[in-house]
Amino acid sequence: MFYRINSGSFTPTHHDSVSTSTYYYHINPQSNNDTVYFYIWAKDNDDSVSVSDTSSYVVNPQATVSLPLAYGSPGDTVAVPISVSDLTGMEVLSFQFVVVYDTTILTAVDIDTSSTLLNGAGWLTEWNTNTDSLSVASSGAYPLSNLGDTCLIKLLFKVSSVASTGDSSGLIFTSFTFNEGTPEAVTEDNTFIVIGSYGDVSENGEVMA
Repeated sequence: MFYRINSGSFTPTHHDSVSTSTYYYHINPQSNNDTVYFYIWAKDNDDSVSVSDTSSYVVNPQATVSLPLAYGSPGDTVAVPISVSDLTGMEVLSFQFVVVYDTTILTAVDIDTSSTLLNGAGWLTEWNTNTDSLSVASSGAYPLSNLGDTCLIKLLFKVSSVASTGDSSGLIFTSFTFNEGTPEAVTEDNTFIVIGSYGDVSENGEVMA
């Protein structure tokens, strides 16, 4: 068998053992998210050579999903984008997650898929709220694919009209699952902070011209 890691060169390796018609090969340990490419080269007793197609697999695939440090003024409706790392080759056909927040500061009002990875993907996305949390579930017939960090979806919140400058709410994932658990989701939480009205440089509630 010949194999390579990511964009490296193909290296030969020999099988460790044989059980009936099954051959076992050993490949040195790799890092999470490395892609291993391999093909079989075989010669029979008549010196006829056969070469298989190249196959691949991802080692312990992981994807990072991140909530941003976000800001908004009392009474505003703000979009909070969730970003995701590269999903290429991970065959992501669904995801679901729950985000908790302080309901005295924020009220979830909608989701937005415009200018996101879901835009035009033909996926069905549903959401609902429960006390202090927002649940989102999305799925489609074709896997998501992106190069580098990309906005996955945007959460829309209404900032309380009685919130004060400096008030804050955690934006915290309590769960996030791709497919049935693969790739593994690595979550990054953050904070929403209430700021004064735009133009209110003195933060006294009055907008200066």
